[in-house]
Amino acid sequence: DDDNNTTDSDDVLSENDDYEEEGDKDNNTQKILCPILKFQLVNQLANRPSGEILDAHLNVMVRKEQESYPYQPVARFLKVKLEEFSHPFFNRVWHCRHVLNQHSPLVSVQAREMISENGGYWPSELNDANSIREHLRFSSLIVTMTGISNVSAE
Repeated sequence: DDDNNTTDSDDVLSENDDYEEEGDKDNNTQKILCPILKFQLVNQLANRPSGEILDAHLNVMVRKEQESYPYQPVARFLKVKLEEFSHPFFNRVWHCRHVLNQHSPLVSVQAREMISENGGYWPSELNDANSIREHLRFSSLIVTMTGISNVSAE
């Protein structure tokens, strides 16, 4: 009997911070949180006395290029929002995170539209590393940091 070989979908789904169940359990639709671009800054003065940076602020810009007639490169610079753009006492390592959502200038227009249509959640058909990479649209990130070196503050 085939009924004995079926598995309840709740038993198959594992707990994962990247997924949330949505609505009707019969169709097993899931909400996938948007991927996050992570990078880190390392303070090269961290092992020196008073090497901390006080009141540090990051500004991240993305350079996006597009061809214009007659094939002259046109570059646009857009601001990239970070989850934490300031740090009161930057000592060793600063972990930076940017959510690749419908407002991100780093993802393709098509991906942003799909995210919007999906209620702000990542589309399941793009939920693999290759698809994410294919929908990234930028040539470079420009990261600037301002702050006061504790060495100069003494």
